[in-house]
Amino acid sequence: MTRFRFALSLVLVFIMVPLIAVLRNPATATETGQAAPARSFEFTYQVHVPANADPAGPTHLWIPLPQADDYQDVCGLHIDSLMSHVQGHDPEYGNAFAAFTPTMQQSAAGFDVRLQFTAVRREHKVAVESAALQNAATPAPRDANLQRYLEPDKLVPLNGAIADLAREHTAGDATPIQKARHIYDYVLATMRYDKSGEG
Repeated sequence: MTRFRFALSLVLVFIMVPLIAVLRNPATATETGQAAPARSFEFTYQVHVPANADPAGPTHLWIPLPQADDYQDVCGLHIDSLMSHVQGHDPEYGNAFAAFTPTMQQSAAGFDVRLQFTAVRREHKVAVESAALQNAATPAPRDANLQRYLEPDKLVPLNGAIADLAREHTAGDATPIQKARHIYDYVLATMRYDKSGEG
């Protein structure tokens, strides 16, 4: 388990760094608005797992893979590694991944994985100021995953000080879009992102 955590933390924290994303097509749509503007990026991810001084137990490495959706196409996915691997999907959310199982010798020597692909991203715009959205009622989501995002957890409470702030900054708002806008404005005005420190 320690080797798994070690390998996973290497990938997620500081090993799996995009080497380059090259912008090739700044705008592929016409100005008429018939197609969403798109940009194409080439990504290279390189993972290095250093030599394991105690390779007796199994070592496992999972790498998330890019996903295609309504706003992104992924093509030319190539995985370069001396290790055997399988591709799969998380059963709960459907996220794609590649799983690697190095041999004891590969784990003892250290190993590398290189992942390359091209992503074409299409612009996604929503006219939040439109009358249709301003006056729209919000039905309860039918997708169980979407419903989960609206529920609290231990790191995202919805009661206490959070609930008080939400009530204070959405007082008088009649629609979910108005409430979301005022909460967004409050967060933007009062919070900052600070990467200093460790952890």
